[in-house]
Amino acid sequence: MSSKKNDLINTVNEISTIAKSRGIAHLYTQDKILNGRTILVNEKQLINFGSCSYLGIEVDERLKQGGIDGIKKYGSQYSSSRTYVATGSYLELEDLITQIFECPVIISTCTTLSHQAVMPIVIGENDAVIYDQQAHVSMQEMMYKLKHQGTTITMVRHNRMADLKNKIEELYDQHEKIWYVTDSVFSMYGDFLNIDEVVNFLTQYKKLYLYADDAHGMSWIGKHGSGWLKSKIGNHPKVISVTSFAKGFASAGGIAIIPDKEMFQRVKLWGGPNTYSGPQQPAVIGASISSAKIHLSSEIAYLQDSLALKIKYCNELLVQYKLPVVAITESPIFFIGLGIPKLAYNIIEKLMKSGFYVNIGIFPAVPETCSGIRFTVTTHHSFHDIELLVAAIAKNLPIVLEEENKTIKDIFKAFRKITSFEHIPTDNLTSDQTKKDTTDYNIRYEKSIQNISKEKWDSFFGDKGAFDWDNLKLLEETFINNNAPEDNWEFHYYLIKNKQEKTVLATFFTTLLTKDDMLSPVEVSRKVEEKRKKDPYYMTSKMLMMGTAITNGQHLYLDKTDNWQIVLKLLLSEVEQLYQTKEIDILNLRDFNSNDIELRDFLIDQGYIKIGLPNDHIINLKSIDSIDKYLLSLQQRKRSYIRREVVKMNELFEVRLVKKYTKQEIKKWYELYLNVHKNNLGLNMFPLPEILFNKMAYSKKWEIIELRVKGKNDRTTKEPQSIAFSYINKPGICSFSIIGLDYDYLKSHSLYKQNLFLNIKRAIELKCHTIYWGLTTSNIKKKFDAEVIPQCSYIRVKDHYKMALMNTFSSDG
Repeated sequence: MSSKKNDLINTVNEISTIAKSRGIAHLYTQDKILNGRTILVNEKQLINFGSCSYLGIEVDERLKQGGIDGIKKYGSQYSSSRTYVATGSYLELEDLITQIFECPVIISTCTTLSHQAVMPIVIGENDAVIYDQQAHVSMQEMMYKLKHQGTTITMVRHNRMADLKNKIEELYDQHEKIWYVTDSVFSMYGDFLNIDEVVNFLTQYKKLYLYADDAHGMSWIGKHGSGWLKSKIGNHPKVISVTSFAKGFASAGGIAIIPDKEMFQRVKLWGGPNTYSGPQQPAVIGASISSAKIHLSSEIAYLQDSLALKIKYCNELLVQYKLPVVAITESPIFFIGLGIPKLAYNIIEKLMKSGFYVNIGIFPAVPETCSGIRFTVTTHHSFHDIELLVAAIAKNLPIVLEEENKTIKDIFKAFRKITSFEHIPTDNLTSDQTKKDTTDYNIRYEKSIQNISKEKWDSFFGDKGAFDWDNLKLLEETFINNNAPEDNWEFHYYLIKNKQEKTVLATFFTTLLTKDDMLSPVEVSRKVEEKRKKDPYYMTSKMLMMGTAITNGQHLYLDKTDNWQIVLKLLLSEVEQLYQTKEIDILNLRDFNSNDIELRDFLIDQGYIKIGLPNDHIINLKSIDSIDKYLLSLQQRKRSYIRREVVKMNELFEVRLVKKYTKQEIKKWYELYLNVHKNNLGLNMFPLPEILFNKMAYSKKWEIIELRVKGKNDRTTKEPQSIAFSYINKPGICSFSIIGLDYDYLKSHSLYKQNLFLNIKRAIELKCHTIYWGLTTSNIKKKFDAEVIPQCSYIRVKDHYKMALMNTFSSDG
């Protein structure tokens, strides 16, 4: 099973690959000399709205000369830890920056290293950290190190002050200090920290401290360009802030501002990377000194005022054009909400053709359905530049919405948890935009398999696993009117026909309650289960899942000889409508082949995140009519393993193909199943209800095999040591689905392996050519020559808070 971290890395890699292939990311300038306003990319001159050099001084001759002077005086690098010796230019720079902040500062080679130097020193093992959901990744990465040293880590929803207050009070009595870790100016949407409320909390709670990243607040606001945070609260004694030289300051490096003298000295003397890493290059220090002198001059106010007028003008235009800008603030960062990634790809391509470069805002920087255009305004831009960009966005937005069969209403739905777009009148939602005609296809929706022809359904799924017509009827009858909410499922069936009345798509979904840690590492599930002892439904969500929680395989029939992308879009539109209108948290399209690149690109474009699943397994028994032939078909190594580990133990068991049973026997089977469920935190689900076992026992298509261990004189134990349920779809197809084990015999008698071997033996007797072996225990199943099928899901999540919070339960991330 892939880890959450690997899923994230793989997903980001795939999204980046798509963006790169479209020519809108991972680009390089072709300019011989940069002027700050434009960049040459792929032989096209673009007005650059992607720079964070807000004051436009990165091309100022004074900064260039400062860098040149630094090299002339000290060479390209002075290679020594600052603990030993640093160039005198460091003292000059520190003195200038101290004047800007009116407080001692510590300079690092970058903002990330500033966090690494400061956090472990000032935040202790008996402290607690509450970090904002949208805190910069450079700070979130530090949470793992802090947790390792013993600090309690938790998270709060973005800028939710009521939630923050509750977290403070929850942690207050158990910790020496409580740190709220957050950005002050958030880098994606350009919104601000609710600083007034935070300052009230700092006054109210003696143990509370603020640790803030003001990187995007630097230079463009505040006395001497000291930043947004200082402009609001000055040098507050309970606030540590870190900011950046790399944005408005136009050089490179990080700055830690620590008003508390004792904390300052501790970081100064032993601040990790500041002690053992290399220093800034003399050229960078020289440029920083020149920038600092500009900041300390009267010129800074002129630059700030010039930028402020352009920010104001841009906001006015965005409102005038009724564009879905997420946050209208005084910051130079703007974000036009679009929704699914394909909309963002499309409009950015059009903007680049029109002569503008903007950033794409996409997962994981924003939720997967909250993609958009992120652009910045700098002093390089003229008012006319801003007019041209906003007009180009306004022109292309309706075109892109029409091309992607979306409306402005879809954007509002995507961002409803982030903003209300108050500046857009409600009547704008009833625009002339309408979704494209889909009369070429007819979609049918049913809530019960009994409303669909058995012959028709089984023509698509009768040989795919335990979700033919008969078993779905059994599951519908099982998961209804039960006491526990997790034991009640809703079923949703979809069939799509083309004009020729040919079914080109068929699938089904269930709505059910699931555990948020279902696919989390075992250590995470253990910690979450501890909390569930008090609250059984802690960290659970309602999911709309393709298939069911106990079926696996190809739950989607899609005729790719038809126009499958239009057909799949039609299905997704219907499913997403159900997802939006019901109180459903997660939409899960599951059990797809991980290597299907075409489908991956399509679904990522539609705003889905790809996550790994445990491998599926299939046993192929074609041309095998006896267990001896099966063994001979294996490689020598596997054959020897099965004979040694399994076959030689056959005589230790009595095998019973169950035909008759008692209620007491079913209860025992259920106890054996619960043993397996309790020990399978790698796939952490709610236990199946006991009523299901009664239904399976009654069904003619479910086979039940018991194993009892023989004792002295070949007498068997009174109760079974294992129970296995297999579903026989039709002649030739077997699904090994549910197992129960007595763990006292698991290793000593190779109990699990015995069941796998018996399943193969029974399938051969029934002349089955295919066994669907399901998920997990891949290392064992491969030794039986099972074909391993890499699988994945594509999901949408309305609120990523719980998924992010799950990471705080893991020590390794």
